[in-house]
Amino acid sequence: MTSRCAIMRRMKLSSRLIGKSLRLRRRARPASLAVMAPFPDIYLVRHGETQWNLEKRFQGMRDSPLTATGRAQASTVARILARELGDGHRTALQTSPLPRAVETAAIIHGTLAGLPPAPVPALRELHLGLWEGLRRAEIKAGWPALLAGVPKAEWYFAAPGGEGYDAALARVEAWLHGLTGPVVAVSHSVTGRLIRGLYAGLPRPATLALPAPQDSVWHLGRHGMVELGEA
Repeated sequence: MTSRCAIMRRMKLSSRLIGKSLRLRRRARPASLAVMAPFPDIYLVRHGETQWNLEKRFQGMRDSPLTATGRAQASTVARILARELGDGHRTALQTSPLPRAVETAAIIHGTLAGLPPAPVPALRELHLGLWEGLRRAEIKAGWPALLAGVPKAEWYFAAPGGEGYDAALARVEAWLHGLTGPVVAVSHSVTGRLIRGLYAGLPRPATLALPAPQDSVWHLGRHGMVELGEA
C-alpha cells in the first residue's frame, strides 16, 4: 500500500510539472494577442496610388486624384475582400473622408454589394502642416535644422503646423475602441500604420517601420496581422 508521504511527494511533483507547463504556454503565446482581443476584426486598406504618390509628394490632408494604377489597385483590393468575406457578409465599410480614400471605397463598394461606405474623420491622414504638397528634398532644403538627426519615419510628426504623434494616436485609439463589429476600413499610409501598431501593441519604431502597400488588405484579428494579397 502506498504510504501517505509517497502520495504527497507525487502530488507536489505533479503540481510543479503543471505549473511549469502553464508557464511555458504563457511564454509561447504571442504578446500581441492580449492587445488584439478587445477589438473586432478589421480589414484595413490603404487608398490606391495617387498623382502625388507618383511624384513622391507629402499629401497629408491635401489631396490628389487616383492614377490609373491606383484605380486598378482598388479593384484588386475589392476582389481580395470579396474572396475573404464571401456572399451574405455583414461587414461595415468605413472610409477616410479625403477624396482619394472615398474614391477607393467607392470602387470597393462596386464589388461588395450591400456595403455603403460611411465617411469617418478618424480614418483621415495625418495633417502635415506646411509640408503638404512638398517632396522630401524640398522639405530637407527648407528646414535643415529642424530635421537634423530626425529619422525619416519621424519626419511626418515634425512638420510645422502639423499633427503630432500623440494626437494622431489618440484619434486612432478612440476609433478602435468605438468599433462594435467587423469593419472594412479605407485609410492612409501613416494612419494605417498607427492602426496596426495599436492593434498589435507595437512600440513606436516598429509601428512606423510597417509597410504600407496599396494593393493588399491587412486582416487584423485573432490570428494577428495577416497581409492578404491576390492569389
